[in-house]
Amino acid sequence: MIVSDASKFKSTISLQYKGVSVNLKNSLKSIMNLMSIRIKPGANVEITANGCDEHYSLQTIENSLSNATISKL
Repeated sequence: MIVSDASKFKSTISLQYKGVSVNLKNSLKSIMNLMSIRIKPGANVEITANGCDEHYSLQTIENSLSNATISKL
């Protein structure tokens, strides 16, 4: 979901967790890298974007994550 959303934008989008940064724009590699850092449910992560559509990209990802969390409750 996050990688799919990130691929829609021109900005560089990264996720940081416990000192590890994953570029979310590399599709398959991004998915594998996210799996390898083993983010636990409820963990805090930082997602950053840099580029012409950074605000919209972060807003879209935040909405997707919020909707995913709500649907699991």
